[in-house]
Amino acid sequence: MLLDGTSRLRDKNGKMVRHNSFVSGFSSHSVVPEDGAIPISKEMPLDQACFLGCCVPTGWGAVTNTADVQAGQSVAIYGSGGVGLNVIRGAALRLADPIIVVDLEASKEGIAREFGATHFIDSSKEDPVPKIREITGGKRKEDGTMEGGGAEVVFEVTGDTGAQVQGLWSTAVGGKFVTIGLAPMDQTAALSTSFLPLHEKSILGSLYGSISTHLDIPKLVDLSLKGHLMVEKLTSNKFRVEEINDVAKALERREIMGRWVCQWD
Repeated sequence: MLLDGTSRLRDKNGKMVRHNSFVSGFSSHSVVPEDGAIPISKEMPLDQACFLGCCVPTGWGAVTNTADVQAGQSVAIYGSGGVGLNVIRGAALRLADPIIVVDLEASKEGIAREFGATHFIDSSKEDPVPKIREITGGKRKEDGTMEGGGAEVVFEVTGDTGAQVQGLWSTAVGGKFVTIGLAPMDQTAALSTSFLPLHEKSILGSLYGSISTHLDIPKLVDLSLKGHLMVEKLTSNKFRVEEINDVAKALERREIMGRWVCQWD
């Protein structure tokens, strides 16, 4: 429902329809709170401006606000979808090095590297934890286990509880583990907390990139128009709203590269 507890929407039979996340994005018209209407430059194409409502600030903000990544810090990112790509881009703009991306789909390596990844790990073929620790300076002992290493900042963007466990083990001593992805409410991650006091790792949740909408979205528009955020590279396909169920199935099959945009007349 809207903030006043009501809905402005009805279906063709007059039945009340709820507003999804106060927005109802897949609709030709929407009622939003006045504070939710943010003026942007007329130079910003709308099929790119739509990304500034979610995936860009969520990814960029997690890097710049939540984690405050510094130049030269090692970063690992689990997931290279629309949000993950913007985490990669934010880390690249912050001059993080290395930027290690983990994804189940090897087909995403090209776009991940285009946005700034220095390394890509196909987690359908190998365990990303020892690989990340090796890339970041860890040493493999005679028994095959890794000693040392780990990324100084790790972002989990998929909401997969298994990736969350791997992400924490990929985090260096004294590092930050940032959770962006939303796991299903009925699932829990088996995170071992025994070493948290000894390793002094921080677990941080990041909602919408911890941004201030009226300050940061105009800033992101400016960065986009200057080409720094590469938003024009995010769109890999366009669809009509009548095809939304097919798009949902493609999403479940992990077939969507970057973002698909709903195209209106």
